[in-house]
Amino acid sequence: MDAKEFFSEAGRLCGSDDVMDMDEEMKEDLWALLGLRADEGRFKNGYDELIDYVEKWSKDHPLRTRQEALLKRFPYQRLDADGLSPICPRDFDTRIKRDRCDYDCHKCRKKYWTSPADEEDQDE
Repeated sequence: MDAKEFFSEAGRLCGSDDVMDMDEEMKEDLWALLGLRADEGRFKNGYDELIDYVEKWSKDHPLRTRQEALLKRFPYQRLDADGLSPICPRDFDTRIKRDRCDYDCHKCRKKYWTSPADEEDQDE
């Protein structure tokens, strides 16, 4: 896990209920590292243990893709030969404008359906 991914996942961990399961000293270290406490700069457990904890949490709580969220709600939806939803993102998501279509439907669907789901769909 590189540093950018670590900080992204650590921030996601802090926003989850799972942060309450952490050892108190490790939780303080995490908050200090992310600048969430005034007494930042002191680490009781060292970086290695904290990085290992965030890395394990990230693996145990992967980001759900839009397609995974869709299939959770509609488990019998048909998929194409590549396992993708055949639904055109333009027909499904009003945030996608017609003029932003690249006219390569498979490429567009793959990019849309394999990207992370919106926040409200992550914890269902």
